[in-house]
Amino acid sequence: MADQAMSAPVPADPKALVRPPRPRAPGDPRVLAARVAAVVILAAIYETLSRSGLFYQGIIPSLVDIAAELVELLTSTEFYGHLAVTVFEVVCGVLLGGLVGLTLGINLAASRRAGDVLHPIFLWIAPTPKIVFLPIIMLLFGLDIEAKVAKASVSAFFPVFVASFAGARQVRPVLLNVMASLNASRAQTVRHVYLPAMTPVVIGAVRLALGVAIVGTLLAEIKMANAGLGFLIIQSYNFFRIPEMYAVLAITFTLALAANAGLDRLAERLRR
Repeated sequence: MADQAMSAPVPADPKALVRPPRPRAPGDPRVLAARVAAVVILAAIYETLSRSGLFYQGIIPSLVDIAAELVELLTSTEFYGHLAVTVFEVVCGVLLGGLVGLTLGINLAASRRAGDVLHPIFLWIAPTPKIVFLPIIMLLFGLDIEAKVAKASVSAFFPVFVASFAGARQVRPVLLNVMASLNASRAQTVRHVYLPAMTPVVIGAVRLALGVAIVGTLLAEIKMANAGLGFLIIQSYNFFRIPEMYAVLAITFTLALAANAGLDRLAERLRR
């Protein structure tokens, strides 16, 4: 018996002794219940702090007051005009900055010499807070909607450029050699080689670009606008309409989550 026990096969990999956790489906009822419970707990903590008296009155308004302002905003036609302005500025900024970043990233990656010279310069500028460009943008575009689109474009450009350059440099040279042997143009190479290989990287970069473009647009609207969600936020702050300010922030946060979820769906479709 002892000999049989000693001769029992032992897995070569210790990890084989551990059963990997079974991944839960996104629609698992237990996962959804846990998320709902987390939201309820956070809401209860917030409401407790609101009613605790630890803060100045009105600084942390009750969820009931925020909900009332939320209903008033959503039933106001004026609010949707402000919402349309911000959505237009963000979408135009992401499209413009993203396309420029994608085009420049691929072209610099394809040109070894130009990429080695210019890519480090963009990397040095990329971590810089983009708010420093706001005075220059104001001088170039004034205070109109073009200035907010320019601010969103600058914010969206850098993450897309950095990701596009890195993704294009990772394309296998053999694929580029095959396209060159077929006398393919640069546009054909980009369409059939670069873009399919870079899709996951670019989608991730666009998600980041969307987030920073929203932040950049709101900052620009707070500083120099008479329309948009950023304008509503600063107006609510200036006149101490704090529940209204929280309601606008909640709507902005929800729209950002919805846009991010849409990009997730797009990424899943492109992977198939």
